[in-house]
Amino acid sequence: MNSVIEVKDLSLEIGSKKILSDISFSLEKGSFTAICGRNGAGKSQLLRILKGLRKPTNGNIYIKGEDVTKNKNKRLSSVGLVFQESDLQIVGETVEKDLMFGPENLLWPNDKIEAKVNEMLELFSLTKLRNRRPSTLSGGEKRRLAIASVLAMEPDIIFLDEPFAALDYPSVISLLDTLIMLHNKGVTLAIVTHEAERFLAHTTHTLLLKEGSVIFDGPSKDSLNVLKEADVFIPNLSFEELSWKM
Repeated sequence: MNSVIEVKDLSLEIGSKKILSDISFSLEKGSFTAICGRNGAGKSQLLRILKGLRKPTNGNIYIKGEDVTKNKNKRLSSVGLVFQESDLQIVGETVEKDLMFGPENLLWPNDKIEAKVNEMLELFSLTKLRNRRPSTLSGGEKRRLAIASVLAMEPDIIFLDEPFAALDYPSVISLLDTLIMLHNKGVTLAIVTHEAERFLAHTTHTLLLKEGSVIFDGPSKDSLNVLKEADVFIPNLSFEELSWKM
């Protein structure tokens, strides 16, 4: 086992309401995970805890074997999170400056920052846009920039919250190609989505949450029946056909 992140008996209570109940799972290095479940299942709150934006009520979080439950800064640096609304995390005046922002805050030397920015510009097909203001980018370009800016900080894993939301079809295909490319390069990815039927075939692992509990944790190819039983929309197609890329 080569876990990037491992969760043991994680719980979250807000007031008198139990949001997450004794969740346990691990995500392996290089895996591509779909985190599924109906609205209210606890998916977004789980991401906030893993990132370090919320404190769990109980349980432990391990990153590469190290217990980081009480180490918020370690989770903040090791876990990348791409929000559903790209505008919320794009802060630079230009594409280039947005890519520089994270590494600068990590106090990297200038030569390392420059090399990383150039690498991300090329990897995400943003080189021609380096001097553009983010406000002038399309929705798909903003989403790619948001992912690139997170990856630039070299996190151990990247979580994406509904990354396909509000994108037109060409932007969806471009983003899906980007995610497949990152997975093929060995980047560990996990996507929270209610549209699993559109990209599940490209994932290796599926987590299904229902009412704050994990009810499926296994290979994506084995998840179809349990997803349907949990009222997650899955059309009557083979696993290989569950993709926008037809």
